[in-house]
Amino acid sequence: MAHKTGFTLKSLTQALHQAGFSTSAGKRRAQGWDLWVLATKGPMAEEAIRNLAGRVLPG
Repeated sequence: MAHKTGFTLKSLTQALHQAGFSTSAGKRRAQGWDLWVLATKGPMAEEAIRNLAGRVLPG
């Protein structure tokens, strides 16, 4: 039976922005179903959050 619940990377990012997070960067790993997102409530430059996400999110 298929479970049609959960998030895509796009829907998770949209939910975070609707919840008040102003900046986010994330990724989906090809070998699994896991999503990883780093989000901030305050503003952060896109390049800065991407660099941070690259250092702390699993590859």
